[in-house]
Amino acid sequence: MPPNPGALAREYSDILRWEMDSGVYDALVDGLPIWRLIRNSFIVNHTVRLGFDEPHRRGAAGVSGAAALAFGSLASLWDLKSVPAAEVAFWGFGRRQLTEAGYVDPFTDPVSDFFAQKGLSTLSFERPLEGWHLEPAVTSDLRKYDAPKILSRVAGWVPSKISPKEKETIAALAKLLSDKFDRPSANAQTLLSRELRAFRSEKKSALRLLAKVRPKAVFVVNRWINSGVLAACHDMDIPSYEFQHGVVGSIGFKYETPYCAGIDPSGFLTFGSEWLDKGWGLPKGRVLNAGAPNIWTQRAQRAAMPSGRKILLVSQPNLADQLNQAFVEICSNMPAQEFVLRVHPQDRRDLNKRYSCLALPNVSAGSAGLALYDQFADCQAVVGQDSTVLFEASFFNLKVGLLSLPGALQNGLRERIGDHNFFDASNAQLVSEMLNSPREAEARDGNGFFDPLQSAILMQLVNKEKPQGGSLV
Repeated sequence: MPPNPGALAREYSDILRWEMDSGVYDALVDGLPIWRLIRNSFIVNHTVRLGFDEPHRRGAAGVSGAAALAFGSLASLWDLKSVPAAEVAFWGFGRRQLTEAGYVDPFTDPVSDFFAQKGLSTLSFERPLEGWHLEPAVTSDLRKYDAPKILSRVAGWVPSKISPKEKETIAALAKLLSDKFDRPSANAQTLLSRELRAFRSEKKSALRLLAKVRPKAVFVVNRWINSGVLAACHDMDIPSYEFQHGVVGSIGFKYETPYCAGIDPSGFLTFGSEWLDKGWGLPKGRVLNAGAPNIWTQRAQRAAMPSGRKILLVSQPNLADQLNQAFVEICSNMPAQEFVLRVHPQDRRDLNKRYSCLALPNVSAGSAGLALYDQFADCQAVVGQDSTVLFEASFFNLKVGLLSLPGALQNGLRERIGDHNFFDASNAQLVSEMLNSPREAEARDGNGFFDPLQSAILMQLVNKEKPQGGSLV
């Protein structure tokens, strides 16, 4: 538990102010601010060390995962050796969901399918998570991107030439980081040098791959794990676009960076109109609404299904301890109500230790093989902090109970409590009141969080046209 409420939010705010005042983004190598190469993981590790946050990733790949990585890397070398040309390329997937056909990405796959239906050839590249791919994947023309990722990590540890001027820049930046984060300057220098070598390695791999594929446009998820790909796109004058893959709280620090054309995407594509004015680290004219068609399809398919009576509890790996405390309080005070825990993939390791609420007789863990939207059919409400699942549940007309965990980033959605189907769920009494309240269902044409596929905008991006209502250059 954080030492005092709001500690994490205040620490992030302080870091963001320091970034703007310290000149940390002026340290350039290869024309890029090298702070960006380590920024997100560095900040998270710092707040974890202070006790303000929990690790955003749980556990390492492990022996079996390492073996899978090794095998996957060898297999992907062959897979990537003979890649065909394609008009549209995709790098990465935000979230795989299991369906009867296999694992799909609800936000990226429909866009890939749309381009294919329009007669455009597509190719997708996926890196492993903790050594593994979720299989079988439904994504068409999918190639595993294990080898370039693993080789770049190895390259980071192998000494290679860094010029004296570059070393001087790295040393100056390391001194700034040491003064701010109370971390040895030598450690920061080592980390920066390692990530610079890794970045250069992946950029070279991406340049070679893009020269074979020759796409009109590249679409990515998570710019901070695709820096090499985005830099390669910039050097080859290939437009790149990043898909929104989740929600942001009042301080989405991962996106709060000055725009840099050499390492940032050409544009950012949101789920719906509600997200256009959020801070995504790009000039406003570069943020466009691409829509989220899969959730519309899934909702329509389930419209006639009866609703269950369970309450879905939503786990998040970086908030496990605080969420568990809230869940124990709610579930133990509502013994007649059945709860089911929606388990984040990174929460499954040591699940029962982190979520002791599962020891309560009225709480069970959701099946890893049950698709999220099928799980919605068993429930009348969901309870959580700031997961994307809460927005999806709202779109499916479930009651959405919002927690307010001390020390966690506060979700701006809490400002909507009392509107539509959003409720305060800070304690068991409020959850009971939510269940007894008349349902305030969302309008059937959506709530702005998820819009239908914006086909005209997507085609204009691939054809390098200026999108209607946008200002991309």
